[in-house]
Amino acid sequence: MYSLVDSAYSCEHFLAFGDRKIFSRVGAQQGDPLGSLQFCEAIHPLLCDLQSTVKIVFMDDVTLSGSLHSVEQDVITIRDAASKTGLQLNTAKCEIIMEFH
Repeated sequence: MYSLVDSAYSCEHFLAFGDRKIFSRVGAQQGDPLGSLQFCEAIHPLLCDLQSTVKIVFMDDVTLSGSLHSVEQDVITIRDAASKTGLQLNTAKCEIIMEFH
């Protein structure tokens, strides 16, 4: 496994376009076989900081459940982490479901 990772990430790769070269310098690229693993490794510390009782996560899809206060704080935590993670909360895709007893 080490040989694969070393050959994939030890040097700058490029995409040839005619006589031009477009270098891949930042982050995982689409089709990168280790991109999902890198994403999960990068987001894991953020997920560990969340306080909700239930955290269901698959890649960038997150479901939180718990008290209104804990879920609210977790949404704020995720939003505020954007400067560190580069990920932004897409509020158009967010949904809040409240159950009253």
